[in-house]
Order: sequence, then C-alpha cells, then structure tokens
Amino acid sequence: RRSPPGWPPPDVSPRLHYMSDVEETLKRIQSHKGVQGVIIWNPEGIAIRSTFEPKVTTQYAALLSSLSSKSRSIVRDLDPTNDLTFLRVRTKKGEIMIAPDKVRPAAAPTNPALAPAVGPHTLGPPRRTSR
Repeated sequence: RRSPPGWPPPDVSPRLHYMSDVEETLKRIQSHKGVQGVIIWNPEGIAIRSTFEPKVTTQYAALLSSLSSKSRSIVRDLDPTNDLTFLRVRTKKGEIMIAPDKVRPAAAPTNPALAPAVGPHTLGPPRRTSR
C-alpha cells in the first residue's frame, strides 16, 4: 500500500513516530497497579527503553528475548498456522508478563497480589478501532 503524496510530512521521521509509540506503550503499562517496571526491546533483543537500572535491563532484555523467541518457535512447530501472542511466567516471588510482538516486544515484571488486571490487553500494542 502506498502512502498519500506528501506523507509522512518532511519534518516527521518514521523513527520519531516509532519512539512516540514506544513511550506511549511504556506509560500505558506503567500506569497499572503492581507493575514493577517495563522493558521494551527491539527484534534483536537489545533494550530500547526500560525503567530498570542498566545492568538489570540488559539481563532481562537478553533473557526474555531468548525465552519469547524459543516459545514462539515451539508454538509454530506444534502448529505452523498459530503464533505466540502472550506469555506469562509466574514464580514464587512474582510474575513476568511478556508480549512478544514482532516489532516492539515488551515485558513487565509484576507483583501478582497487586496486579490482577495486567494481561495481554495491557502489554500489547494499542488496539486500533475500525471506522
């Protein structure tokens, strides 16, 4: 599909739109009760935005990127017509909600006692409404 003539405007780069979406996603996730932090990484597993310290960010991004990639592969191996849309990892100390989006994967470690409403609707990209 082709963009209309003059779009995007010359003063607005696609990267600026992408970073704006990242910030919007970050704020939306952080606004939920019980969310301890948020990490958003690129498809290569490199954190592009995080609310954690750099060392924690690097560790989480690398490990969660690998986990979500392997999980997606398992789902696709079991059924090639299916795809992984959300992954919840629950531990004794907490929970990590992972939205393995192909463009902007995100994870939010949470305290499940405080965050019963955190789920796929929270971490995924904003829903588009049809008109």
